[in-house]
Amino acid sequence: MRSTEPRDTCKPHRAGRGALKRCRSIVIPIKAIILNKQMGVGLAVAVLIDATIVRAVLLPATMKLLGDWNWYLPRKLQRIPRIVHEPSLESR
Repeated sequence: MRSTEPRDTCKPHRAGRGALKRCRSIVIPIKAIILNKQMGVGLAVAVLIDATIVRAVLLPATMKLLGDWNWYLPRKLQRIPRIVHEPSLESR
């Protein structure tokens, strides 16, 4: 003989669904807060790197190496009128 379980006594768990919905409604805002904090830290690090390394070290070093080539003007922009400053009266 084969043993069978009665199917009428087994009811699906409906309480688990409610608990899952409650957990989801709590976890999603916390996840958003953590993501915003991570983005803020990343932005702060990017600004710090830009301000210290790029602008304080790399830019002056490349300007020193390039010398007059820093102020090179491409041919397409040659049509822009050049402004020549007159010497001030104090230097005469």
